[in-house]
Amino acid sequence: MNRAKQFAFLSGFEPFLNEIKAKALKWQTVHYSGTQNNQTATISYYTSLNPNVCGNIILIPGLATNTNLDPLMKTLMFWGLNHRRNIITINTFLGDFKDKPAVDDDTKNTYPEFVSLIEQSIKFIQPYTISNKNMLIGHSAGASGLTDAMNNLTENNIATNIGSVILFAPCFGAHHLDSINKQIERRMESNKNEITKNLLPMINAFDVWATSKIRHVYVSSNFISDMFNSNFRPDLMNKWNTTVTLVAAKQDEKVSFKFLEQCYKQLQQQSRSDLFNFVALQNTPHCILKPKDNNQDVIHIIKNQKTI
Repeated sequence: MNRAKQFAFLSGFEPFLNEIKAKALKWQTVHYSGTQNNQTATISYYTSLNPNVCGNIILIPGLATNTNLDPLMKTLMFWGLNHRRNIITINTFLGDFKDKPAVDDDTKNTYPEFVSLIEQSIKFIQPYTISNKNMLIGHSAGASGLTDAMNNLTENNIATNIGSVILFAPCFGAHHLDSINKQIERRMESNKNEITKNLLPMINAFDVWATSKIRHVYVSSNFISDMFNSNFRPDLMNKWNTTVTLVAAKQDEKVSFKFLEQCYKQLQQQSRSDLFNFVALQNTPHCILKPKDNNQDVIHIIKNQKTI
């Protein structure tokens, strides 16, 4: 395998990834949130092709995507499995595409339920991780959910093996919420009928290309507003005892770049300011990855991330 394919710089690396995943999958399980709603997450554990493993990468994708679809997640999996990392993926209802909703079940797909799933999943994987050599990575809603989950664990004095966290374009702050709410209203209006009442249908072009069908992920209609209005708690993040890198995209139209800069400044005021880093990706939208364009920048962040 040449260097370009090895670093997932080519758009056609997917067949190689599928082959590697088939060889590397050690186990897969369904885990529950433990709440009254008790929604599920699918946790998959892949072992590195190199026996001399130097750590684990734990991936949590965003809204209306999963680690089988998302280019950023697939690139990180491909690089990690080829570079002495085990990969753990946590896929939730945020990536569960359906032809039609199951109303009684899908109305339970709330933001607090998502946070509970991530929290329970982090606790579940502890026995399968290398102590402190674990890099927890989330994108968009996945980054927000893991932040709130880590804060909950910290507030309850529950220790983890996580030694490093990377937050790609986390949905902090309600600065763009008005425009996002208008988009949500238009989406719900265009999909209106009784079966989608109180549900927000989300589509992903990668799923359409993969299945040649129009399918949706269904979440509670207030999922996004609850996520953006969740409290940013630098005081708790200061107690994670991990390195934390906040990655902001300069061309992000969903999350305010300036607000993420302000978040970083708040983190810099904490007693463990040395643990926090900020990376600004130029000419980059909310999806972060631009194949053949900024792949090297993304991999550079992972390669240089320190763990405690």
